[in-house]
Amino acid sequence: MDAEKRKKVVVLARKARKTAENIAEREDLPYRMNGMCARASAILFELLRAADIKALICFGRHHCYLKVDELVVDITATQFGYSRVFIVPENELYSQLSEVHQLQLLDGTSYWNYEDDRVFNNITDAMYFQRQLDWPEKQMIHRSDLR
Repeated sequence: MDAEKRKKVVVLARKARKTAENIAEREDLPYRMNGMCARASAILFELLRAADIKALICFGRHHCYLKVDELVVDITATQFGYSRVFIVPENELYSQLSEVHQLQLLDGTSYWNYEDDRVFNNITDAMYFQRQLDWPEKQMIHRSDLR
């Protein structure tokens, strides 16, 4: 990914994070963004789509984040002790994680492990996936968040 595109991803990720924080505050959800991963990721997904940047919505183990080209883009990683806008090349993810999360990544139980059938290129399919797994309602992607 070129520097200009990466810069645009960072700017949009910060904007999406702020929007998600406002929603979390309004709905009295935890400030560290626990339970907001899918909703925040969907907000960012839509901002990226509007900027003609393709992204994938990835559902890991009890967590949701985006992939943009080779980057893991997680704007709710604060719940695991990482930065507000956690962007790292997928092939460098291991080295950026705490020891506990590194071990989980290796054994397939990490928040960032996913299977191909848990990756979506549109919001509708991601919403359907959440409903199939009976995610808690407050954690579900809401179309109203995307305005």
